[in-house]
Amino acid sequence: EIPRVIGEALNTSHQLKSSLSKDISNGEIVELRKKVLNLGASGAKISGAGGGGYILACLDGDANEFEERLKLNNFRFDQVSISEDGTSVLYDA
Repeated sequence: EIPRVIGEALNTSHQLKSSLSKDISNGEIVELRKKVLNLGASGAKISGAGGGGYILACLDGDANEFEERLKLNNFRFDQVSISEDGTSVLYDA
């Protein structure tokens, strides 16, 4: 339930931001976001100030499998989890 709600919020946020200006997105960004959704994300939003950035995605499933699918499609993957303690970034040091 929670991943679906967060995914919907990311999708809504992306749509609202994109509606502000035609310069917020472009065909390449639209296609990258669609690809992430097709690879299994329940929602996705572009984040950043131009010249690079992130696609923030939420999934309801195995993060390892999702990471492998992303890497096979030349995406970099940074896992973030949400807990009662807030958010944390998980990475190999």
